[in-house]
This record gives sequence, C-alpha cells and structure tokens, in this order.
Amino acid sequence: LLALDGSIEEKELENIQKEHLMRRCLEHIQTKSENQMKHLVEAKIKQMKALQEANLVRESEKKRSLEGKCYDLKCRLCGSFICKSSSMRIACDNHYVCCDPTIWERIDARVHNAKSLAIATLVGKLHCKGTDESDCSEVLAAKAIMIDDKEGLSGRPQYEKKWDSITTDKFCVEPITEFDLKVMLNSLHRYSREQHLQFEAEAGLAVKRALTEMKKEKRQFVIEE
Repeated sequence: LLALDGSIEEKELENIQKEHLMRRCLEHIQTKSENQMKHLVEAKIKQMKALQEANLVRESEKKRSLEGKCYDLKCRLCGSFICKSSSMRIACDNHYVCCDPTIWERIDARVHNAKSLAIATLVGKLHCKGTDESDCSEVLAAKAIMIDDKEGLSGRPQYEKKWDSITTDKFCVEPITEFDLKVMLNSLHRYSREQHLQFEAEAGLAVKRALTEMKKEKRQFVIEE
C-alpha cells in the first residue's frame, strides 16, 4: 500500500487491526453454546449498567460540589474580561462556547475558514479585541483564558490548559440549548446585521459541506458492500 498521507496509513492499519480482532471474536463465540453466550451477554449488560449508574452518581456529586460557583473569565494575554463562567455552554459534546448576549461588544468574531469543517456555529471564531482594540488572541480555548478566582486561597488568577480540568475543579458547564442559540442570534442581529448575515451564510456553507461529506461516506459504504 502506497500512502502519501500518514493519516491514511494509520487508518488502514487500524482497519486491519479491527478485522483481526473481529475474526478472533467470531472464533471465540463459536466455542460457546447458546446458553453460555446468553449468560455472558446478560453479565455484560449488568456490568455496563452498573458503570453507567456509577458515572451518573459521580457527575451528580461533582455538580453539587461546584453548584453556585461563578468566576470571571479573562483573556490570558491582555486581561480583558470575556464573560462569566455561568455563560459558558457545551456544543456538539466537546466545543465550549459563550452564550453571553453582550460578548459581541468585547470580541472580534470571524467565520471559520476551514473548508473541511462539517459543523460551524454562527459564533465562528472569537478573538479578543484587547484593551487597546488590537487583535489579542483566539479566546474560549482553555489555554487562552484565565480564571479570576477572587475567593481562592491565593486570590490570584488560575490557569488551566484543558477544559476537562476546569469543569472538574472549578465550575460546571451545561449543554447548549435551543433557547441559548436564539438569544445569541437575536443579540448578534441587534449588534450587527452585517455580521449576522455573514455568519448565517457561513452556516449555510457548513450544511452544504456536511451533506457532501455524508454523500461521499454513503457512496463509499455502498462500494465497499
């Protein structure tokens, strides 16, 4: 196999490994009787259910311990206020976004320029304007912000590199809702109709790209079948 791209080579190797594991799994299943397989499946279901319940308990305890905690999130480079931690939301499982209607005044919003991006938000990429209106840095990445922890022991701003660490130790972030999206869209329209139209156009392009990718994957699946 000639692979010009390293990622293609890795994917092919992963597929080969999956095929090998699947073959071993089928061989193992053939050594078991129907009753044995039934008991194994039931035991696995119970195990998975117990793990899921334990995870839910841990999540509930974590939310209780962090309930009511709120911090100012600031640009790590210039110290400008971005938003309150209570305004943060999670989109598409792992994208952290701000749902503060007033944020448009403090940031420079830009559309995504990556053509391969399947899903784009109307917020695009947010860049801090800085205290002197100069472009500072892309914000909302964990490494780009500092947490103003006035109630902490040191009273100094806290720095983290990953959102997982922040949501584990500092504050909880809820999933984004349809209401949040409506609020942000309306606030953007009030702030700048031009930007609103620009990001709506970007969202339309993102949908087209997603449909194109889905058609490619479907066609590839049919060919492989």
